[in-house]
Amino acid sequence: MRDELEPFVAGSRSAGSPVARIEEIFGPGSTVVGPEATDVAIWSEAETLLARLGGHAVSLENLELVEEELDWVFENHLAVAIRPDRYIFGVVDDDWSLDDLLLELGKKLALR
Repeated sequence: MRDELEPFVAGSRSAGSPVARIEEIFGPGSTVVGPEATDVAIWSEAETLLARLGGHAVSLENLELVEEELDWVFENHLAVAIRPDRYIFGVVDDDWSLDDLLLELGKKLALR
């Protein structure tokens, strides 16, 4: 399984949207990504931590994948936490909620 995200996307599903590398959409900092906005909803403590990391939540529902695929990670997971260097920190599964992933990332970075 790949552990770095480097696909290209169009800025929106509308025709003629400019194509960009996905990190340009994500911006700097840690990012949480999910297919829909409800998949990246987090509680206030995790949201505060994500802001301290200079990160934000991104929903893919309004983006059109142009090259590569993101389906491989979302086939079995609702969301993913991505480090600033664009490597996957963790995925939402039966053992880890998105909030838990962010709080764990904060612990590892000594921010919590």
